Amino acid sequence: MNMKISCRKCGRIHTYEEYFESRFCRNCGTWLSINNIFTELEGYAKEAASRVSSTESEVKRRIANLIRNLDKYLEAFERLCPFNNEQAYLHVQTIRLRRECGSVSASLRDNDFVNHLWRTLISWGVTRGADLLPPKKFREKLLEYENRISILEDQRINDEDLSIEETAKTLWDLINEVRISTANNPIVSGSKMLHHLLPELMPPIDREYTRPFFMFWQQVFQYNPKTVFLYIWKNFAYIARNIDLERYVNRGRWNTSITKVLDNAIIGYCKYHKIPKLK
Repeated sequence: MNMKISCRKCGRIHTYEEYFESRFCRNCGTWLSINNIFTELEGYAKEAASRVSSTESEVKRRIANLIRNLDKYLEAFERLCPFNNEQAYLHVQTIRLRRECGSVSASLRDNDFVNHLWRTLISWGVTRGADLLPPKKFREKLLEYENRISILEDQRINDEDLSIEETAKTLWDLINEVRISTANNPIVSGSKMLHHLLPELMPPIDREYTRPFFMFWQQVFQYNPKTVFLYIWKNFAYIARNIDLERYVNRGRWNTSITKVLDNAIIGYCKYHKIPKLK
């Protein structure tokens, strides 16, 4: 930000460097007041606040639109689905195995499930710019957090009695601590991992669709992961409480759970409206 100081008498604009070189106006010789800096700063603050307010309003508009027209955006997802058959197959099989195992603990002790989960995460792109832990260490890492993940296994994102604030923080703590990949930002890998262990509670989050839908620029998403995650998950919960997601589950191979229905709708929204990537 380039701070500037205006002369209170003639109005000439001086750079901050000019102010430190001489406290007098280079045009009329009047003493330059430091107070004029704050006027300039207030302008920046008001502009920034205006941008935040505008972004928040647009996100709220998108959410309302998604809630009103869920069928349209799920249809757009099916028609414009950006994922391939291998990604779909591995995901569907992993969710099937998770349900057959019946619990987080049983799933983490089932070799077939853990292997499918590991392969699914690779096919879902969590290794872009980072490495997923090798299979043995991957399983050991998840088992370290077995009890903390298991506590959440009966919770559903659309439950009216669910504490949104507390649950969002608990999920973030898990994502931030489990660290199944070498990525500096654990949102994508962590949310996709938890999605397959807690399919009724944690939607997957990605940079391609979730991030632009909620209007986070790449740098904000990358370097403020906790703030970004809490904001996104709380809005996920709000949407889930305002749509009957249950009736869409198993309609089409990708609608494997209420949280995946939600994710599919957001992808469909971005595809339908050609939402820019916000680099």
